[in-house]
Amino acid sequence: MRFNVTPKDIQNGIRNNCLRCPVASSIKRRFPNHDVWVTAFGIEIGNKHYPLLTSVNDFIEAFDMGELVKPFSFEIKGI
Repeated sequence: MRFNVTPKDIQNGIRNNCLRCPVASSIKRRFPNHDVWVTAFGIEIGNKHYPLLTSVNDFIEAFDMGELVKPFSFEIKGI
């Protein structure tokens, strides 16, 4: 399944917050009734774990460091 991190996700994202980062927000739109966590160890949607893609990790690190980040999309296989 493909997810899109939008400018609004970035604007409303909270640095160093695994529940409110732009990536978590983009996933939460598709799964509004599930808890979504994005950490260095992976992505948790409800009680399922998915590996963290390098592109997602790079985005999160840049966002958390206060760097300028741009909207992007990513895919989580197996959903």
